[in-house]
Formats: sequence, structure tokens, C-alpha cells
Amino acid sequence: MIFNKGNLDSLKPRDSIYKVMADGNKNLGIRIYPSGTKVFIVRIRLNGKDKIKTIGNYPAISVAKAKKQAQPIIDQYKAGIDVKEAERIEKAKDRTLRECFNNYLPTVKPTTQKDVKRAMSDGLSAWLDNPIKDITEDKVLKKYDARVKGNEHTNPARNRARLEMAYLRSVWNTNKKELNLDISPTSILNDERKGWNKAGQKTRRLDHETASNFYTEIQKLSKRDKNFFLLIYFTGMRANEAKNLKWEYIDLNNKSLTIPDTKNGKPLEIPLTEQAIAVLNEVKNSGMFVFSQVNRQGEITAMTSYSKSVANLKKNSVLWSPHDSRRGFIVAGGVLGLNSYMVKQLVNHYDRNDVHANYQTYTIAELRPAAKKIADYLEGQLIENNNVIEFKQRA
Repeated sequence: MIFNKGNLDSLKPRDSIYKVMADGNKNLGIRIYPSGTKVFIVRIRLNGKDKIKTIGNYPAISVAKAKKQAQPIIDQYKAGIDVKEAERIEKAKDRTLRECFNNYLPTVKPTTQKDVKRAMSDGLSAWLDNPIKDITEDKVLKKYDARVKGNEHTNPARNRARLEMAYLRSVWNTNKKELNLDISPTSILNDERKGWNKAGQKTRRLDHETASNFYTEIQKLSKRDKNFFLLIYFTGMRANEAKNLKWEYIDLNNKSLTIPDTKNGKPLEIPLTEQAIAVLNEVKNSGMFVFSQVNRQGEITAMTSYSKSVANLKKNSVLWSPHDSRRGFIVAGGVLGLNSYMVKQLVNHYDRNDVHANYQTYTIAELRPAAKKIADYLEGQLIENNNVIEFKQRA
């Protein structure tokens, strides 16, 4: 069809969409919709597929204007450029940091999601509704410096800044291919702020001087939190693993515990010592979770927080966190001269770069003597200063 006003006006709508191509220009056409709307299009064959690009509505755009706008699009396609894909990528570059974060969240575990959300709402909140492409190396450097200014030697401040920038890097890299982004702007930190991505090393743990005071003060806490803290103390478990511990994971007949889903993806399988069993016997209940709570809807769920109890300990001069006990468990293994691979397996530490670790795997029965020695050593710390504890008798 020759494209002119009279001919285009004469095109009538049908029950379904149809298109008419222009005589003398096989790439220019018009789509007619059942509603009567008419839209100029460019159609071209690229890499064995039909590509259709919309130009605009007729008669808002005249035939002459449509031909003029169509030609550069046709030229780009003929040069091998997918115009629609290029426009999609360009438009996607305007995707905000918030949208990119939301794309990243489903790729990580729920526990990590919580920390990512904290980074979004805390240190990176000012950038959330801006296009991610607008985050530059200069902005990253200034943001990082502002977060640690005056706290260069304070681990909490440096670690928060480190985590925020590490998550920004992960979010950037997750969206990089789709948005055709350059290298992450956090790379500037590698050159200008050496060691920025190294966590401040923490060494705090309970010992023979502090453990007895810890035990005295946890007696004042709720039954749940007291035993939650003690189970971590005697097993070296991660806090999140203990919070979500289910009775189905525990075999009291075999005196063992198996957690299928852990931080590193490897199941945790450990023997239960007399001290750990005594703790479990004290909290024994008929619910699903060993340590539970009732939410606002009246449902029984896994416990979600123990921060108030940690704060109460701090008020009474006991500085402690669950990871302190994890460190203490590992140190006890070293003090006792135990096989380091056994200790690593007990706390589920795994180094993918250590080839020997693949050969150093032990059964529950083989781990039991090592676990007992560590638990007995840790109990000895609690007994200092005349504390009387009878874990073995209660077990």
C-alpha cells in the first residue's frame, strides 16, 4: 500500500490486530488495532528473527514524519544493532539502587537478607531512590570515609562501613550484566583504602576469670535465654542455628544433633555432651522449636531475638555475645591440643581451599571424645569462684 493520508484513513479495524507494509519500503508499516488505533512501526529481520519497533500513533505523526523517524532505526538494524534491546538497556540503567537491592535479596539466605536490609536503611539510604548508574567512585569514597570518620580504630563502625560497601558491590555485580554496568565503583576502595574489606578481628571470649560471673548473671535471665546461651557455650553453635533448632534435629538416644541447613551449606552433625543434654532436658517442650516464642498472632515460632538479655548482662558488667562462646569453644580445643580438623568439624568451619580437609572427616563416634574434653574444660571455667554446677547429674 502507498502510504498517504487517504489510504491510511481508509484502513478499518478488525477483530484482531493486523499490519500493512508500505510500498517501496518493506521495513515501514502500520499496525491497526481492534480499537481503531493506528501505530507506525519498523519491521526488520535481524539474526533470523523479526524485530518490530514502534514509532508513534497516526495521525499524530504524519506519513512524512514517520518515514523520517523510521530511516535511522532501519539503518541501525541493518548495521546489526538491536534498537529495542539497546533502548531497554539504556532505560534499565535508570533502575534505582532500591530496585537493584530487591533483585539481589532473593539470591541470599534470609539471615543475610536481614543484614542487607539494614545496610539499605542505614548507611546507603540516601542513594536508594537514585539510579544505580549514578553511584560513582568519588561518591563511594566519600560515603565510606564519612561512615568511619573519627572511628578509624573502632571495629563496629569500620565493620558496618565494610558490610555496606560489600553489599553494594554484590548488588552492583548481580545487576551488572542486565544493566550493562561498568566495574563496581567500590573498586576505588581497593586502591585508596587498603584493607577496607577486612573485618576487624574480634578476640573476646569467656575464660577462667570471666566465665563464672557470666554463669552467675545468666541465672537472672529467662529460662529460655539462659539455656540458649548455655547450649551455645557448650557446643560452639552459631546463634542463628541455635535459634532455629528443632527437636527433630536432635537424637537423644544417639546423643547427637544434625542441622541440615547451615551458613556454609554443609549440614552440622555433632555429638551431644552430657552438659548439652542437661541444657536440652531443662528446656524440653512439646513444640517444634527448642527455643521458641509466641508472636503477635499468637503463633509459636522460633525465637527471633535475645538482645534484651545481652543488654541485661552488659548492665551487670558481663560483656558477651554468642560468637564469644563460639570463639571460646575453638580456643578450648586448641588449649587441649585436640586435632584441629576435629575442632573445625565440631563448629562446622570449612575451607574450600584446604585439600586436606576433604580427607579429615570424622564420624559422630570419633568426634565424641573431643567434644567431651572441650565441654568438660568449659564447665571447669564456669565452676570457678565457688559456682556449683551439676550438668552431668542433670543429664
